[in-house]
Amino acid sequence: MSRLFLVKSRSLQQRGRCLRCGQPFVPDPRIGKRHRYCQLPECRKASRAESRAKWLAHPKNAEYFKGPGNALRVRLWRAANPRPKKPTPQKGMQRLIQPRLAAALKACGVQDLNERQLALLLGMVSHLAHSRVQDVIARRLRRFMFAGYAVLRPDESPAQPLGRT
Repeated sequence: MSRLFLVKSRSLQQRGRCLRCGQPFVPDPRIGKRHRYCQLPECRKASRAESRAKWLAHPKNAEYFKGPGNALRVRLWRAANPRPKKPTPQKGMQRLIQPRLAAALKACGVQDLNERQLALLLGMVSHLAHSRVQDVIARRLRRFMFAGYAVLRPDESPAQPLGRT
């Protein structure tokens, strides 16, 4: 007899109904009758919640998360498995400014302005540049800075700024 007749196709297998949503599903043959939930994310969550509740209901596991001995176990585990630190969120305008504009502001020495002064400066430059794109504003800001150097110190004015203007 050939193997084809011995192997059941998945369509001929016994189907189960999900305990959460009631939809029919084909159980995993490795799990068999214990497969009681379908593969939808909500149903998998329900399956995990039931498994946790069943595990905690066992008398041996009821005290697993309680008491000073377990607190020490958790402390030791956390020391051995530290959580990755979350990046500290930037404040105010810093999170809105792209790196190229931040570099231009730093080069101009205006990175320490308060939020209102910075908004005013960027608003004026964007108005004069006829653009709200931060890269354009950064180029125009550098250009204005070098024009200002040329006015203040005509003999010492530095060379043209890096990048296009």
